[in-house]
Amino acid sequence: MSDRGKPEKARSRSGYLPADFLMLAYLGLSGVLLIFSPLTFPGRMTYTAVHFALLSVVILSRFVPIDGGALLGFLRRGYPLLALPLLYTSLRYLNRLATTDYFDGFIVNLEQAIFGCQPSQGFHLALPWPPLAEFLHLVYVGYLVLIPVVAIPLVLRRREDDLAVFTTSVMGTFLSCYTIFIFFPVRGPYHYFGPIDPAQQGWVFPQVAHWILNGGSSAGSAFPSSHVAVATCIWLIGRRLYPRWGWALLLVAGGILLATVYGGFHYALDALAGLGFGIAGGLAGPSFHGWILRRQRTSAGAPAVVEEERAAAS
Repeated sequence: MSDRGKPEKARSRSGYLPADFLMLAYLGLSGVLLIFSPLTFPGRMTYTAVHFALLSVVILSRFVPIDGGALLGFLRRGYPLLALPLLYTSLRYLNRLATTDYFDGFIVNLEQAIFGCQPSQGFHLALPWPPLAEFLHLVYVGYLVLIPVVAIPLVLRRREDDLAVFTTSVMGTFLSCYTIFIFFPVRGPYHYFGPIDPAQQGWVFPQVAHWILNGGSSAGSAFPSSHVAVATCIWLIGRRLYPRWGWALLLVAGGILLATVYGGFHYALDALAGLGFGIAGGLAGPSFHGWILRRQRTSAGAPAVVEEERAAAS
């Protein structure tokens, strides 16, 4: 019996998902830089091979069945989230292909004109309370597990449609920030002014935050703050997915917004821009996801992607 005669649920569904298009656009743009930029960095050829290997995986993902079981279904919908560490690490190389400068001076001068001071250097002095510093640095560090905390229950409960919408929204937010990082790299006050002594702020989590930053931050990835952007996006998406978690996610997102400046990790303008990107991603992500699915259903010859739109519309 042909697929045309089978019940809808029995068909093997394949094709690109909305998050795949975001990955293709970002990797394609950065791939053009890797090929044509006259600037370079050590190990460029090796990184280029890794980059295009990942691009090939995304291109070939359209042939992977969307309904191929719990594990395969998770990997098919969530693999862009698993690729985030590689994408983040690559920024320190990609932004050297677009410009040789960092634009901290522009942000510092703009903040001085707007605020009359440098909030990233004075906020912690205005509120020198160790319990507050501990909490803000705790949520700043907790950002690292925010995506798994929201995504893993969706996997365990087999909420595939919700996972797909979550992935689209989060990746849209991340990749929008990453594109700015490539063409407008800003190192941030942690590197421009130097780190604030964590011993002056708290007892435990300020030291943990500094240890993580010293070991794994990508230079040039300060404006806009992807911490704030993604935390805000996750709050907006998460309050729909888990109504009972709404206030907890808001507390975390608000804490991260304050922590980025309080700890001297980001300029105030980084945080405000991240807030704008996060609101845009959280509100537009589900709509974009649903729009792509509708286009696929109505376009002649489009792959048979029939994800339910209820999650995108809720």
